Amino acid sequence: MVDALDPLRKAAPFPGGIAPSYDGHGLINVAHTALAALGVPAGPGLAAEFLPPELTRGVERVLLVLVDGLGWEQLRATSDKLALRDAGKEGVLAPITSVSPSTTTSAIATLLTGEPPIRHGMLGYRLYLREVGGVANMIRFGPVTGGASFDTRGFEPRAFFSTPTIFERARAAGVHAAVATRKDYVGSALSKMLHAGSATEGFASMSDMGVLAQRALAGGKRSLVFAYWDLLDGIAHRYGALGEEYRAELSLLDHALDRQFFSRRGDGKTLILLTGDHGHINVPPENRLDVRQTPGVLDDLLLPPAGEPRLAYLYAKSGRKEALQETLLQAYGKVGAVLPADESIRRGYFGSGPPHAAAADRLGDLHLMPTRDHAFLFPFPGEKGDLIGRHGGFTPEEMLVPLLAVRR
Repeated sequence: MVDALDPLRKAAPFPGGIAPSYDGHGLINVAHTALAALGVPAGPGLAAEFLPPELTRGVERVLLVLVDGLGWEQLRATSDKLALRDAGKEGVLAPITSVSPSTTTSAIATLLTGEPPIRHGMLGYRLYLREVGGVANMIRFGPVTGGASFDTRGFEPRAFFSTPTIFERARAAGVHAAVATRKDYVGSALSKMLHAGSATEGFASMSDMGVLAQRALAGGKRSLVFAYWDLLDGIAHRYGALGEEYRAELSLLDHALDRQFFSRRGDGKTLILLTGDHGHINVPPENRLDVRQTPGVLDDLLLPPAGEPRLAYLYAKSGRKEALQETLLQAYGKVGAVLPADESIRRGYFGSGPPHAAAADRLGDLHLMPTRDHAFLFPFPGEKGDLIGRHGGFTPEEMLVPLLAVRR
């Protein structure tokens, strides 16, 4: 396997971490590669020295597969025989970077729009939404404290996420666009945001996921099909990455993908692009730190933290930003960093370009980020504080994801 990102390991602008790439080696470039392969106008794709141009010539169909929680470090660490590794020998299997934060909502939004988080505005799992006056769980599109989702209260999801999707762009160019996702997600607020412009079908298991995706590929002369599998992420959260449970789930998924795609020989005009949204780092119980227990923090917080336990967005009361930063540095300086939000933006963690109109609101005042295997918790009702595998930060385990590119 090619480790194309070794230079990034040595030159990351975050202690012990990897910089998210938005220029040739990141999820954003996978989106542009998928569009350009089908003749749809797009931005910069994957770097030519990384993805040979011949892999995208003459393509009529693109299958884009996202495996939630599939990290490069985890894939590289397992010794199991996998069909996706064998497929990579015929094309490319190499690491690329996720986005920041390295979490599903931000990463999938980038993959399905071709825009960085600073521009599409899906800047985390929890976000302060000024429009609703509180912190939202963006997967449920509802209050972090529980209750009915905002779309059932009259809020239109697309008003919070108006960036055109790759499916809308593909359809405008005459390309058939389709999505295969878990049936429970079809019609959800997040699906309305991210799958706009596609013909969406729900599956029950990994078996019919492959069947639905294969069928959708035949939906037009030129087709763009996106398939999403989520259970590997859930396994890593519960049991940790690299354990027997994680390897078992990966092996089952690999078999299903091999049966439906890798081992099938077509006309050579289908490009398969498989990647992950993030990997995981295991956080032991003693490193799960409850921010509420730190003296002085609650006194200076205006709102509950948003973002992620491994990249928290903090909102300070008026005139208390510096005091809050000092309190956090004293408490967590040995295991984390505290940066003003504008410094994180300046460093390019969330990409570049004109920011989303609500980006400043959603990113808060200060960013609290662990430099080791820690998590900064601020539990909400119904949320689990005992998760082992976690993501959102900058470690190689979280930031690096595989890219498989192969023709069939």
